[in-house]
Amino acid sequence: MMNVDDGSEMTSNNVPAESYDPYFKEENLAAQTRRFIATSTDIPADAHGALVDILVAYESLLRETKQLLRQADKFNLRHKRANEKLKRQYEELKTTQARLQQAERMASLSLIVAGVAHEVNTPVGISITAASHLQDTSKQFDEMFNAGQMKKTDLRNYISRTKEITELLTTNLQRAAELITSFKQVSVDQTSQKRRVFNLKKTILETLNSLGHLRKSSSRTFDLDCPDAIVMDSFPGALSQVIINLVMNANIHAFDDTGDGHIAITADADTDEVTLKVADNGKGISTGNLKHIFDPFFTTRRGQGGSGLGLHLVFNMVTGPLGGSIEVKSTEGSGTCFTLKLPLVAHDEPEAVTPIHEFQEA
Repeated sequence: MMNVDDGSEMTSNNVPAESYDPYFKEENLAAQTRRFIATSTDIPADAHGALVDILVAYESLLRETKQLLRQADKFNLRHKRANEKLKRQYEELKTTQARLQQAERMASLSLIVAGVAHEVNTPVGISITAASHLQDTSKQFDEMFNAGQMKKTDLRNYISRTKEITELLTTNLQRAAELITSFKQVSVDQTSQKRRVFNLKKTILETLNSLGHLRKSSSRTFDLDCPDAIVMDSFPGALSQVIINLVMNANIHAFDDTGDGHIAITADADTDEVTLKVADNGKGISTGNLKHIFDPFFTTRRGQGGSGLGLHLVFNMVTGPLGGSIEVKSTEGSGTCFTLKLPLVAHDEPEAVTPIHEFQEA
């Protein structure tokens, strides 16, 4: 039976050496074993060489293990630092992306403001002209009355003209009021992102009305096919943002701002879900681009005003607050169709859905 002292050693700070080296005890044991083999007279001569060889192999294995451990420690330290750096960069990227998405939403709101200003300009302009004409007519009527030259026919003409002008004023001021009301609702929805019960067709019409200048300034035609009775309990601001981005995406990319184009929006609902489609007859999307269209910062208009966040924001809105899914199909040269499936009642905690892309050969 071979008895070996544990040989515990202390550092100058009275701290066990094994606290610095996890293999201290093993090396110390190997050293004591080597001394025992060298001084023992009880070991047969034919076994002495074999024991020494085993001890040498054991010491070599210890050295290699320590070296591997040191390398692993260095690797783990580098890996930890790289992970920390990657985490910081990821947080910075998320912050930047959130700011850009907010800027994208504000850009859409600015687009709505411009559209409403353009739309309101017409009825307000007509109302100002009508009011001015009514003022001149009333002035002439007053002059005839004061001069005692008024005839019965003059009174009838004045009443008839006044009736026509007031009807014109009422119609145009009501139109302006409707536009402003629509703008207020859309802008509140866009900025607050609050959940409420709303009529789907009315919300889509209000959103399209805010883009009226787009229809008038281009040769695009729009078509909406949506039942009157679809009511949703969801986020109208997010839905308006989605429609604006999809329409603007088609206007810019599908038609290249030139030539005729048609954008159709259709909606249909079953018991608990609405299917909303936004389709165009533009040039379609290539195979290579189709699988990236929802990726952040992906754009084919780099350096031409494209942020690459329009459709990414659409995807986030659809799968986020709206709690639905989005699918896109495109036939190159024949158009693109985005299909949204949205719950009539938004979920409290919607789960994101993986985007589906389908390319069809022309």
